[in-house]
Amino acid sequence: PSSVYTKKGYALLAASSPGEAAFESHDLKHGLLTSAILKTASSVRKTGKDFDVHLALEALKSSVSTEAGNLGQQQQPAFFSRGGLKGFVIVGGKEGR
Repeated sequence: PSSVYTKKGYALLAASSPGEAAFESHDLKHGLLTSAILKTASSVRKTGKDFDVHLALEALKSSVSTEAGNLGQQQQPAFFSRGGLKGFVIVGGKEGR
């Protein structure tokens, strides 16, 4: 909806911060960030509630950092935005909504 965002600006979610590598886990069968996003999306779908992505980003960063630590590595996702981005939400609910 236009009340949530404007058409100017951008947002970027990177799997790791500058100078870091992004890791994959054979156990998770994905990259660490992808795995964290899939878990979050699944949770949203199950609850059917919308939530602010900015709040979820902190949980994603924590999850990725923890999983990287379990691999003996360091990885911290980075989020950048610029311009008219006011904020955005992940919409929960049933498929096809």
